[in-house]
Amino acid sequence: MSPTSILPKPFSKLGRSVVLALAAVQGLLSATLSASQPHKSELTVPQISYVANGANGANGADRTTERALIFMNNPEFLWASNHVCDLADETHPFGRDTCRTSLFRIEALRQGQYRAWWEHRNMMPFAIRSGILLSNPGAETAIIDIVGLALESNSIKRGGLEFVEMFNAPKTTQRLTIMPGERIMLDKVSTKWIHPSHFFAGVVDFDVLEGSVSLDEIVFRKQPSPQLNALGYSQRKLWGVHESLVYKGISQTSAVVLKGADFQIDDTTPLGALPVSYRLSEPQGDNHTSGACNPELSPPCTGRALSKHNEPTQQNSWVSHIAPDPRDANPKRTRAIVDDLIELVVPASTPSCPSGWPMHKNLAERSCMRMSAQFHWFLEDFNHWRLPNWGNWAVQYSHPIRVTNTGTQNRTVVLKVTADGASPLAYRGSGVSTVWKQVFLDPRAKNGKLSSVILAKGSVAPGTTLELQGEFILSGPGAGTLEHQFEIIE
Repeated sequence: MSPTSILPKPFSKLGRSVVLALAAVQGLLSATLSASQPHKSELTVPQISYVANGANGANGADRTTERALIFMNNPEFLWASNHVCDLADETHPFGRDTCRTSLFRIEALRQGQYRAWWEHRNMMPFAIRSGILLSNPGAETAIIDIVGLALESNSIKRGGLEFVEMFNAPKTTQRLTIMPGERIMLDKVSTKWIHPSHFFAGVVDFDVLEGSVSLDEIVFRKQPSPQLNALGYSQRKLWGVHESLVYKGISQTSAVVLKGADFQIDDTTPLGALPVSYRLSEPQGDNHTSGACNPELSPPCTGRALSKHNEPTQQNSWVSHIAPDPRDANPKRTRAIVDDLIELVVPASTPSCPSGWPMHKNLAERSCMRMSAQFHWFLEDFNHWRLPNWGNWAVQYSHPIRVTNTGTQNRTVVLKVTADGASPLAYRGSGVSTVWKQVFLDPRAKNGKLSSVILAKGSVAPGTTLELQGEFILSGPGAGTLEHQFEIIE
C-alpha cells in the first residue's frame, strides 16, 4: 500500500506533498546524523621489530649512532678469601698469596666509539674502589677522548643513576694521550668507595681516535699492581652463585631502535593497549638442553637456538630483554620479540678461554664464545647448553612512535613499560621528561604500584599525527623481561 492511499481523497494531492516533504526531511536528517557519527575505519595493525642503532637510518641514541658495548658482569660477586682474590692490589689483604687480578681485559681496541658498562657486588669484608685502566702496549701513541663517565656505588635500587649522571652532565670531552708502554686510570670512578655487600654499576663512553689501547676493569683497596693477570671467563661456584650464568663480552652495538611503530586511531578505538604484530620465536633442538655439545665441532651444537615464525602474530604488547626457553614456564618469555637482543662476543684474545668452551672455527675473527639468542647457545654447568638468560643490560632502547588520529575527538596515548621482576631503569621521553631520570620498578611492592613506568605521553588532536619518543636503559642488578604497551588512556 502506498503512503498516499490511506489519505482521504480530497486531501490526497496535499497529503502526497506533505509525505514527500516529510520524506525529504527524513532523508536530510538521516544524512546529517550519519555525517555526525564517528566513522569506524579499518585500522592497520603495525608490524614492529628492533634494529641495531644506526641501521637503516635509525638514530635515537644519546651522543652516538654506532657505539660498541663492552659489557662486564662476570664474575658478578667479587671475593677476597683463602682461595680467591679479585683485587688488583699486589698483595693479598690477608697476607697469603698475591692478587693482581684484572676482572676483564679487552685488547687492541682500535679506532672507534665505545661504551663500557660494568656491574658487580662487593662480597669482601671491607670497602673497595672500582677502576678502568687504559694501556698502550703498542709502538704508536694512542689518543683517546673520554666523553662521559659515572659510577653508582650502591646500585641495589639505584641502578641507572650512572647513566642519568653521565647523560645529564654538561657535554665535555677529556682528551688523553697515552704513550707506548703507558697506563692511565680513569680517576673519576676510582675515587668512590664501595662498601661491603653493595652492588655497584659504572659506565664510560670513550672514543679511540689514534692508535689502539687495552682496557682492564679492576677493583682495588690501595693501588693496582703494575702487572695484572686477566681473570678470563669465570665459571666458579661460590656460596651457591654460579658465575657461568652471568656474562662479559663486546658487542658491535650499544643501542637498539624500534621500527614500524606507526599507529592509526579514531573515535571508535577503545581505551587500552593498541595491538601490534611481530614474529615470535621458538627454541629448536631438544638435544641442546639435555646433552653435552662437542667443542671440536663447528658449530659445537647443530642447528639454530631459535627459529622465527614466518608470519607475524598479533599481540597487545611486546616483551624485551629475554628469549624464550622451554625450561622456563613464564608466559611472557614465549612472547619475547627477541630481535632486540644484541650479540656478545668474548674475544679469543681474552686470556684463558674456559675449559670446554668452543673456539668457533668458522668465524673470520676467532672468538672464545659468541652468546646470541638467535644463533648460539651458551654453556651452563660446564658442559650443558641452553638458551641464554641474556637480559640486554646497559643497552639503550629508543622508541620513535607515530600515531595518527582520523577521528573527531582528542585522544591521549602513552608508552608504558612493566617489569616482571625488580628492574632499575634510566629513562626519558616525550611529555614525561626532557632529561634522564631513574626509577626502580618492583612488582613485589605493595599493590604493584611501582611495577610500571610511562616513558612517553601525548595528546593527538583530530586529523593530526603525533610523533613520540621514549628511551630507557636497564641497569643492574635487574631482572629484565620487560613488557611494552602503547595505550589509549583518554
